[in-house]
Amino acid sequence: MTSSRGAGSDLVQRLNAVSEVEKSIGNLLRHAQTCISELAKEKQISKSKMEESSQAFKKTLTQVEKELSEQMLYLSNVCVGSAHQGITLPSFIPD
Repeated sequence: MTSSRGAGSDLVQRLNAVSEVEKSIGNLLRHAQTCISELAKEKQISKSKMEESSQAFKKTLTQVEKELSEQMLYLSNVCVGSAHQGITLPSFIPD
């Protein structure tokens, strides 16, 4: 039973990580929206503010790419049957 609890907590951590990525994607869209809306204005923000917004976009994009790559690597290991720390469906089904 201990192993399924440990595996269950791993599952919860992975789901939380995916949830954080989802939030980061929302932030990514907000950064892009800020940059685009400022470019559309007649009087644009300063170059330094625009660079700050674009750097925030790039930083968030890098973070999202890293986390999604880690999750995809884990899932590819699970799908091909390699050893992993996840749970299997039978261990989650009550007797």
